[in-house]
Amino acid sequence: MTGALLAGGPHDVTTLTSTARLAAHKTITARGGGYDTVGYGKAAKFSASVANVADANMLYELALKLQTCPHSFIVRGAVRANANPYSMRRLAHDKHDERTGEVVERTLEEVPRSWAMFDLDDVETRRSDWFHPSHLIDEVRWTIDRHFPPEFRGCAFVATATSQAGLTAGMRARVSVLFGRPWLGHEVERAMKHVPLDFTTLRVAQAIYTCAPVFIGMADPVQRRVAYFWGDRDTVPLVVPPAPPKPKIDLSSFRSTPWGGAGLTLDHLHDAVLRATKGGRRMTLFGCAARSMDLIREGKATHDEVFAALGSAALLAGIPGSRQDIAKHISNGLARGATGGLP
Repeated sequence: MTGALLAGGPHDVTTLTSTARLAAHKTITARGGGYDTVGYGKAAKFSASVANVADANMLYELALKLQTCPHSFIVRGAVRANANPYSMRRLAHDKHDERTGEVVERTLEEVPRSWAMFDLDDVETRRSDWFHPSHLIDEVRWTIDRHFPPEFRGCAFVATATSQAGLTAGMRARVSVLFGRPWLGHEVERAMKHVPLDFTTLRVAQAIYTCAPVFIGMADPVQRRVAYFWGDRDTVPLVVPPAPPKPKIDLSSFRSTPWGGAGLTLDHLHDAVLRATKGGRRMTLFGCAARSMDLIREGKATHDEVFAALGSAALLAGIPGSRQDIAKHISNGLARGATGGLP
């Protein structure tokens, strides 16, 4: 990739808008004594824009603005130079179209951010009407004091009651904050690992939906969804513990040990890489790594065994690149498998 990233600065926020104007909000319709919910539209192409949140008040103003933007949402990643910001897909990894053979380059890049948005789902509250305008800030502060690291106490934040607030039990809110320095998503997750959060908002391409829900035939139970706590200071001095040491991976240590019974095995994936045509070996390696997540979830393989099996196949097949490059390619495939696999 050459050229600059769009929205690559630590205080930049990437906003994507559906070019087909599909909904980026939930629609909640009264039905008898209850309600039906229609989820978000399945948009494929987006235009990208950038906002800057240099201070907490700007973060609040952005949250207010996006409440009324029915086709837009936020992603944490920056837009890569290869992407067309007027019509782009939302991809954290290269995507292979098995029908056409085309490989679409990823469009979003992980960059360190000085902001984060944390979703609280079904977290215990002191009162059932926690989302009332006169209670929202106090209730979110109480939750922060109970569950968040101590450095969050007294810091400014934006609280947003999300779409299920007032409809289902527990706190359904987003807490948006600024940090004293930029961090990568996995670093923030490491610092917050004991907090009952939905960590998907820290992923590169995860859609962070920001528009208020639309209600049909019933009133919105939440009078005002966004509130701002000034705090004693604008930024959180987040304390990130050091990363645990990574296990040493031997890409050449695989030994064929078939699993009993039918079904997918590491041998199948190892052989698939070996049998792949010369021009398709790297993509086959990526796809086999994604499929191997099924084995890991079922307890039929460990991450180290997957790296060893696929790494040895890659070396035997003569896939170009250093051992580090091959390990990175396998890691990217595993990441794809962890987020839903291949289409």
